[in-house]
Amino acid sequence: MLYRYCHAVDRMDSESGLDIWHPDGLAHYEGIFEGTGQEFMTWCLQGMELMDGVSHQLTNVLINVDGDTARSESYVHACERTGGNDIIVYGRYSDVWSRRNGQWRIDRRYYRHDVVSVHPVGTFPQMTGGT
Repeated sequence: MLYRYCHAVDRMDSESGLDIWHPDGLAHYEGIFEGTGQEFMTWCLQGMELMDGVSHQLTNVLINVDGDTARSESYVHACERTGGNDIIVYGRYSDVWSRRNGQWRIDRRYYRHDVVSVHPVGTFPQMTGGT
């Protein structure tokens, strides 16, 4: 489910994006968004539609499972291209999960920014040589 979120955002797949949250799941995105996971996905995908390109990856994933509940922490690296700039974001997701009716979904997500930088879109140098 963790990776499904990134895939859903990058592919603008609202159905998959909504599927990672329990209907009463909450999203706490530090200084950005507070509300339900369902509301967050709607808000997030509307913003992604304005981007020229997006890419999200997760790393350093830690998961602790205890019966039908779990906690996870993962690092997120996101790149978003808009308005002639590349926005590079590094942050962390701290998630609380539960399994209901056999389905694991997020109950609460806490997102924290670590690093954000903005760079003008660059160009690749011409390749020379070779056959």
